[in-house]
Amino acid sequence: PEKIGTLNLTNTYGVEYKDLNNDGRPDAISPGYEILDVYLNSKASALPPASLSLSGQLIQRNSKDSTTAFQVQNSSSAVLLGVDTLNSSVIINGDVTGNVKFSNLTVGAASKARLWVGDAIPAGATPNSDGGDSWSWVSSNPAPYSGSFAHQSNISSGVHQHYFTGASDTLKINSGDVLYAYIYIDPLNIPAEVMLQWYENGSWEHRAKWGTNQIPFGTPVDMGPVPAAGQWVRLEVPASLVGLEGKTISGMAFTLYGGRATWDHAGKKASTDLYDEEVVVLRVEPEGSTVFKNTTNSTSAFLVQNASSIDVLRVDTTNSLVSVTALRTGNITVNGKIITANTSGTTTVAVGANAGTGATSSLSGNDTSATITLTTGTGSGAGTLATITFANAFGSSPRVILTPANQNASDLRLYYVASTGTLTISTGNAPVDATQYQITFFAVQ
Repeated sequence: PEKIGTLNLTNTYGVEYKDLNNDGRPDAISPGYEILDVYLNSKASALPPASLSLSGQLIQRNSKDSTTAFQVQNSSSAVLLGVDTLNSSVIINGDVTGNVKFSNLTVGAASKARLWVGDAIPAGATPNSDGGDSWSWVSSNPAPYSGSFAHQSNISSGVHQHYFTGASDTLKINSGDVLYAYIYIDPLNIPAEVMLQWYENGSWEHRAKWGTNQIPFGTPVDMGPVPAAGQWVRLEVPASLVGLEGKTISGMAFTLYGGRATWDHAGKKASTDLYDEEVVVLRVEPEGSTVFKNTTNSTSAFLVQNASSIDVLRVDTTNSLVSVTALRTGNITVNGKIITANTSGTTTVAVGANAGTGATSSLSGNDTSATITLTTGTGSGAGTLATITFANAFGSSPRVILTPANQNASDLRLYYVASTGTLTISTGNAPVDATQYQITFFAVQ
């Protein structure tokens, strides 16, 4: 993958992630959640690629509150969007466009890997072992990768394994699936070979191995050297390599030649699944600030979308615009101007029945905010002066603020009636004939 910058990340377990072999992925995988394609080495900021797509939720939780906990900047380092966790504020330095709604936003959970072996073997399975091994469930030394327990091999020379068969909770393998298991190799007792075996329709002839050829079982797929010791490592085997696509397995074996290892979550995943997490794609816990800075300005420099690929938040660094479609927050601080506009169409105005014969009206603005200029005719009186028709109907009747925009309008006792599609402005006292009145409204749902 293309290098996008560096980020030094410390998780809640105190593990520092680094890309030691420069392959674009962390060499230490966090207990508890999945980190996807992040270069890790710098504590202050992360430079994203041209397009970063996330399935599910993007969660940032800062270990320390900060007035600059999260920022989106343009190529000139001007802050367009900021999150102040110290004061629980969202700061927008650009222009807000679109519809601002204070309501819950529900993001559909991304699909996750099918966990088959976690804190216990699958339902209905019969545990077995040989070669001096056993099923030993542990909660420490090492701590489990996830959950409450992991299963640990005994220290033994030669081939030793623990396994199960006959699970009623079987695992159906689909085309393109990847089989996986987590392993922690004892750094003081490193095995010469590690093997995973899957049991399908009476056969164990679905094997993958790491390390030397010491275990005399069939012809396993060679997946490379023994994994690094002293840390949790995820073993991955494409189902196609071990002849399991379209098959259903009911057993699994965890086999070593010498040494000792601890094993945890095992199962399968599709290419679009997440490992072991319900919704978290990327979880960042920096001590200070997180800054996304684009090297080139773009109308879609930063996007947050829901599960239907609809923009919820868009930062346009080309035009210095922040568009919020759906947001739930405590405070929004806008340093600058709030500029409103219709998504489509034109807001119109018509004179009311009590504006007098020959009255005229015009409107400058949009559905959210506008100024009406009304010149009364002859025989005007108390009652309806003008009716505004919205270009785009509100979801429910908006709340409206009416403000006199010239001295003449300040003499009127203005009131309104609003529906989803129209706004009627009336006066409780009679206006003066042949007089210009200017009235501004601001409507929000």
